[in-house]
Amino acid sequence: MNHMEAMLKLSCFISAIVTADLYLISTMTELHEDLLRNISQDVYPRSNISAPLKVQIQFSLTSLNDLDEVKGELQVVGYLTVTWNDARFTWNPMMYGGIGTTVFPRTKVWAPPLILSNPTERISDLNADIALVRFLYTGTAIWNPGDIFKTKCSADIYKFPFDEQTCLIGLTAWGYLATEILLLFPNNDMNIKFYKDNGEWLLKNWNMLSYEQDSISVASISLTFKRRPEFIVTNMILPIILMCVLNAMVFVIPPESGERVSYSITLLLSFAVFMTIVNDNIPKTSAPMPFICFYFISVFGGSASITIFMIINLRIHFKDNKHPIPKWMLTMNKVFGKRPLSESKVTPLKKESQEVMIVDLEKDPKINKKATEAGFAPGLDGVVAGNSVTWPDIAETFDRMMLCVSIVYFTAVTVCNIIALVL
Repeated sequence: MNHMEAMLKLSCFISAIVTADLYLISTMTELHEDLLRNISQDVYPRSNISAPLKVQIQFSLTSLNDLDEVKGELQVVGYLTVTWNDARFTWNPMMYGGIGTTVFPRTKVWAPPLILSNPTERISDLNADIALVRFLYTGTAIWNPGDIFKTKCSADIYKFPFDEQTCLIGLTAWGYLATEILLLFPNNDMNIKFYKDNGEWLLKNWNMLSYEQDSISVASISLTFKRRPEFIVTNMILPIILMCVLNAMVFVIPPESGERVSYSITLLLSFAVFMTIVNDNIPKTSAPMPFICFYFISVFGGSASITIFMIINLRIHFKDNKHPIPKWMLTMNKVFGKRPLSESKVTPLKKESQEVMIVDLEKDPKINKKATEAGFAPGLDGVVAGNSVTWPDIAETFDRMMLCVSIVYFTAVTVCNIIALVL
């Protein structure tokens, strides 16, 4: 008996639930039929002829797909929260089983035909047909169309890779004047709760602006992205700086080694190959041209100049000493060259140690070497004192000068480039 009673109660409970569900469905169907009766989706809900219909928009950004500086295109994924009031969709919840909200397909009710005012390909409305329109019993409509927003974006890459790009997403109600539909932002805020960071660009700032253009209401969303420079600096700029240091070190290699020309040419070719790789990662545009391109040209020109000078200096080094040295080279050597020992500070000998010794330089190589360094040269009649300057001395002076010049040049070019890019 108890078992039969329990089964009866369960059947009644299930029947009540099914009946309630059927009643809810029936009530919802009745509500939809009543609301859509004599409603045309082609007529927008303007209740006051003297005031436009206010459509409020909030933009939610979810991801940045691409920011092509060369093509001038921005692709972001997001959705809009569009709200307006339609007095035709009001009802008393008590008359419909307490139902206070319901949804309609976009194709059955009126919604503002929003389009992009600055598209990259063609003018079309947003991917809005799949987004349902929710109505509250007060007549407030809430619509959330989402799409991939592809818009034009004029990029300024002069400070690449420390550049910032500001792109606009313009929205307008297609076919309606500003006196009919007014697009507004309730606040200057953007929803980024679902935004996923991009590996190349950092979202820095945003701004919302509503204005009227050519009697049309426009809602503009301004997005500012800052490039992440770590990859470019690590893989492009730092290797160039290290190659500049290696290029200057060519003046330290002894001319007798025979590796100077091959070393400098190898570095020059390395610059050329590396610049080819770099050019594949730099935006190819001339409006404006990235300032870093001028830096690469400057260091490449410096490397080419070093190679040319190195060839000339080797010719000077191995020039026959029978050829006279021009006076300007002698003057330069006197100013910038090594001071001979005969011009160094001399410490007087003590009286008790003043002795004159006659030494055969050919039999004592150590003294012969010291005498040569001091500026003495063996003659036909013995040792002749003098400060004779040879072509290798001139070449060594040129090396010393060009080492300093190249270091100063590469340092100045690099510092100026960093200042121009960062500031």
